[in-house]
Amino acid sequence: MDRRVKRTKKILYEALLTLMQNKAINKITVKELTELADINRKTFYLHYTDIFDMIDQIKENILLEFNDIISKHKFTSETKEDLYLLLNEIIIFIDTNYDILSILLGPHINADSNFIYKLKIIMKERCIDIWSNIFPNGNLKNYDYFYSFAFSGFIGLIQNWISLERQDSIEYLTKLSNGILNTCSIILNQPELD
Repeated sequence: MDRRVKRTKKILYEALLTLMQNKAINKITVKELTELADINRKTFYLHYTDIFDMIDQIKENILLEFNDIISKHKFTSETKEDLYLLLNEIIIFIDTNYDILSILLGPHINADSNFIYKLKIIMKERCIDIWSNIFPNGNLKNYDYFYSFAFSGFIGLIQNWISLERQDSIEYLTKLSNGILNTCSIILNQPELD
């Protein structure tokens, strides 16, 4: 992608974010987006078919980048501390992409439960793989339940952080989420629950 295309997409992206702050995505028109961005409509159509295509491409890029972060971390029973590094990198990623993720994840008119579900799927296979390495004697059924519990809790924690306008530091949030997950993960080492 050449520099002009990147610049054009960045301007359109920033204009879209501005509009999404106060307007439902299905109410945003190409005309108002391009007027706000001060870009010709024909230029918009060189890159996107419509507003939904644009937001879908944005979400897809976020999901690909998120998947790259998740995929590069390797865990064994001796590397539990790597969970901290993974959580830290995820929270930095969320902070870096705060403008769009505060809309998609937060209590907002443009919040996207399908996007959250896709994040959940990306993490699920990786997390269950991690836990089966860290807790090799655990019950696979417990991994699945724990994942649902942990993901919902982590998303809730992130949504709360967003609603508080990131008052706490990334380091604090990483330590908090790491502590919660490590404390709760004791259940994964139990083969059967009575």
